[in-house]
Amino acid sequence: MTFFNFDKKAKKWNNRCPECGSRIKWSLGLSRHGTESTVHCSNSLVASRLDMQSLEDLKVCFWKGYVVRQKDGGVRFRDKNKQWIK
Repeated sequence: MTFFNFDKKAKKWNNRCPECGSRIKWSLGLSRHGTESTVHCSNSLVASRLDMQSLEDLKVCFWKGYVVRQKDGGVRFRDKNKQWIK
């Protein structure tokens, strides 16, 4: 079981795509430190988009990376080469 220190806030890291600047879409089921999952840019073809009104609004980005649970309970993102996103 994982316990968190709720007196301290988790650090906030960059959550923007390094290629186009859009938000990163992620999901991470486990709260255990070191848990990792695949993430995509919100402009990826695999991301759902409810705000798109026409094909002219379509923006496409092929960036892919990873989300990693940190010791303080926050999350941080890596690129496909496992380098932390700054």
